[in-house]
Amino acid sequence: MSLFRRVLAVPAVAVLLVSCTPGDGGEVVVTEVVTVTDQGPAPTTGADPTPDPVTGKARDSVPGALYREVSAEPFLRDRGHSLSSSDGVTECDVWPAPGGRGGSLDPRSGECYSWSLGRDYESLIVFSQSGDGQFSHDTSPSRPQRWGNSYHRLEPGELVRFGPLTCVSPRHNSLACFDAYGSEGFELADENYRRFDWDLPVDILTHRDGTREIIGELMRLDFDNGGHVFCDHNGNYVNCGGARGLDFPPRSNSVTFLRGQVDSDGPGDMGEFQSQAQGAGKGQFLFEGLWVENTGTRAIFTTPEGRNFWVGIDGFGDGRGD
Repeated sequence: MSLFRRVLAVPAVAVLLVSCTPGDGGEVVVTEVVTVTDQGPAPTTGADPTPDPVTGKARDSVPGALYREVSAEPFLRDRGHSLSSSDGVTECDVWPAPGGRGGSLDPRSGECYSWSLGRDYESLIVFSQSGDGQFSHDTSPSRPQRWGNSYHRLEPGELVRFGPLTCVSPRHNSLACFDAYGSEGFELADENYRRFDWDLPVDILTHRDGTREIIGELMRLDFDNGGHVFCDHNGNYVNCGGARGLDFPPRSNSVTFLRGQVDSDGPGDMGEFQSQAQGAGKGQFLFEGLWVENTGTRAIFTTPEGRNFWVGIDGFGDGRGD
């Protein structure tokens, strides 16, 4: 579920709207709706295909996601949510946390623990989104025993969200959780615990060809000049920088977007949610079914239909912007 909702009515043809003056609060002002449609049938192997980062050849498809989001409802328990790795070796309890660092909304805290035959003690990792310190800590050995609750299992390749906490199952014996507000994450696989930053390359979020997966609900495109553009996926639409309501209908070669203007002194339309964005610097990324190449000066998006649009500090548009 997206962090926030907008209602957008996008006609099938270009329609000129009345322009307004931006307010002091950084509001987006829609000035026109634009539909760009190529002549001929929809592309099946991509228009102006983006090169594959490994082979250098034209990319003719968008890779599948590493993780599939599932509902949090099956994981509900008394105080919050509980989950287990596929083999039952690793378990986690998640519950609401009081307060939160930097005014974070709906923070979570909890414990992850594991045990397997032949071990003398359990591993115990505690984590919290409330407070200004490190997100997770290894407090092993664990006593008394916590393991062995037969919780609902998060299968390999699944992802579940508990407010601003996102957890995934990278493999059959492990669970990994990420703090959207601090970008910190950890993985517990039996007795092996490690920490990482989701803004940096990490193996459990990286495809074989080097494409990095954005599992956050917002993506922050970081450019070489120090500028940033924030993107989110809102139902059928993508909102990215000054472009609102980017729409790529399935099996169609049309691209529709709302042109907007953002007061540069304001926080922009994403406001407080910007702090939850996952960073995407120079490189290749997968975001909500779109393949993204950040060249350092602009980001070129490829849709499953092979269409392209670009976004940068200097604006946005259809195609690769070459």
